[in-house]
Amino acid sequence: AGTEQLGIRINLILREQRPWSEFFDRFLWPEHPRERLLTNLVYYRANYLVLCSGVTLLAVLLLPELLFTAAMVVMTFSGAVMLGDSPVPGLGHLQLEQRLAVACIPAAWLLNTSGCVGTVAQLASVCSGLVLAHATFRTRSLSSRWRYLHEQFKGSE
Repeated sequence: AGTEQLGIRINLILREQRPWSEFFDRFLWPEHPRERLLTNLVYYRANYLVLCSGVTLLAVLLLPELLFTAAMVVMTFSGAVMLGDSPVPGLGHLQLEQRLAVACIPAAWLLNTSGCVGTVAQLASVCSGLVLAHATFRTRSLSSRWRYLHEQFKGSE
């Protein structure tokens, strides 16, 4: 059940992926940087997920120590997802989000003991930089503005 929930959430995000030709279409200096940033983060979030996943996959394949650490961390989170509705000793029944939060503790320990914290920080910086640069300088389309307004309206309900 937990694996299905996660798969459904990822599929919902990936269904919103915009064409790459549109993603790389037009870049200009922003007149209203905050609005452009917020609009593009909502509109291109699936593209950002794919982009950051690709950068992460490349880094994991190029750095063997990161590959082993990533495999251990993925197994930790997979265990949390596959646990499903089974009670956790001492904690009882946990929702998916709670199980993933608890899995962060051994994942952080694995990263710390492997010595890959600096590499992961650099990887996070590269992904964040790419996303923020694109979201800031990519001009907004009418559909991206509409999507942002729609998301804001949904959030206010």
